[in-house]
Amino acid sequence: RFPFGQPCAAVLNGDSDGCAPGGLHLAFDLAEEHGVRYSLYLMKQQFDSLSSNEVSDLRGRGHDVGLHPWHGSQPTVEEMRLGLLRDYATFQERYGYVPTNTRHHSVVTAGWTETQETLAEIGVRLDLNFCPGRGFQWGFLNGSARSMRMSRADGTLVDLYQHSTLTTDDGILTDKTGLPALSLDEAILLSERLIVQLHEEWQGVYLPYFHPIYFEENAPFT
Repeated sequence: RFPFGQPCAAVLNGDSDGCAPGGLHLAFDLAEEHGVRYSLYLMKQQFDSLSSNEVSDLRGRGHDVGLHPWHGSQPTVEEMRLGLLRDYATFQERYGYVPTNTRHHSVVTAGWTETQETLAEIGVRLDLNFCPGRGFQWGFLNGSARSMRMSRADGTLVDLYQHSTLTTDDGILTDKTGLPALSLDEAILLSERLIVQLHEEWQGVYLPYFHPIYFEENAPFT
């Protein structure tokens, strides 16, 4: 069971990915309009898009703002570690806290579990980088609708959980996975089916992600 005796939960989130400040605020406003909370993963290059006071206000309204790290498409383990340590220190200095959950730009990690070990060292507790990609459009990548705890190569546990993302807006509404894009109606039906099944059968977490840049008139306009 989840908090308050509920059979399932939902985590609605997305990545800033160059979205203008107005679009970032629109994401939070749309979430509130529909009675839900939204988590935004903010790129370091966009820290000027949200002030410390704005982030404090958003968190006070029940939303969350985390970090969306990017250290290249193929960083070494050391490059990833040093980059994460530096970026999280900058985030904490600017906003006054260490985010407890993350998703990286292009969901890039380095090594096997080294990146997750660094995240745990920093204070991150939930990794959302495991998501559908090429040849897999949506679904439960780890065979479960629950978070799974990470471990090192020797089997010892890391103080960090990973939860697989079920759907990505660009992943189901475009052919970037190598599979045919769904129509908007098909995507809505898929979301409804997953929500019902998670509530009535699987007792897990509904975890899609929505880029704020697509909340406006940008394709695929989610």
